[in-house]
Amino acid sequence: AVAHLERLLAAGEQWHELIEAIEQRATAAAKAGNEGVAREQRMRIARVWLDKLDAPDDAKEVAETILKSKDGASYVPALLLLADLEERASRTDEALAMLEKAAPLVSDARDAAELEFRRGRIMAQGGASWEEVEPRYLAALE
Repeated sequence: AVAHLERLLAAGEQWHELIEAIEQRATAAAKAGNEGVAREQRMRIARVWLDKLDAPDDAKEVAETILKSKDGASYVPALLLLADLEERASRTDEALAMLEKAAPLVSDARDAAELEFRRGRIMAQGGASWEEVEPRYLAALE
């Protein structure tokens, strides 16, 4: 029933109401001791703030809250979202710092390749030389 409500809210572009519904699901999961589900639901909230409401500050606040939660400091999707937000704001050092935190936590080869590519791209945007950037792109190809 909750998933159906969420689909209806999304279809009607009722984003704030959708955020409230997802938050209720996240809160219930946390109370039941399922922090993983709570983090996933809150990450959905961050994406709604960013992708549907164009509210990067709100998305950042949610991601930072996730990272401060129990066992949340190693939650890769939140780290990657923060890196994306920092990159969008042209804060390359901060974006790279988030990617550096995420790098040792990524276990999937595809995600690792994407992370290395992003590191290279951000380094290049920040003015790094080709000699500094090339290893990131090569690592992405491995």
